[in-house]
Amino acid sequence: MNREQRLQSARPFIQNYSGGNIARGYSRWYGVDRRTAVLELKMLGVQLNEDYVAAVFATARMQEERAIRARLNREVDLETEDVDSDESFAWFDGDHRNPD
Repeated sequence: MNREQRLQSARPFIQNYSGGNIARGYSRWYGVDRRTAVLELKMLGVQLNEDYVAAVFATARMQEERAIRARLNREVDLETEDVDSDESFAWFDGDHRNPD
């Protein structure tokens, strides 16, 4: 579902939701991350605790930064990988006996 479709179908979900954390329920039901759930619920007029909203955004920001650092570390590891090669390596697949 795209955002427009989720927003159209979310009204009955919101009315019938009986759990304790509507953002978590919305996130699970629609398969979106918590930040998207919070944004869309606010678009629909749902009142959310501002401390919770701030925590969701802070967590998302930390996850993004962690992913960026991990990607950069992988790139650095690939660049600094110690490759010992004399360019004379050959791979033989199958019977490689000398015909002599």
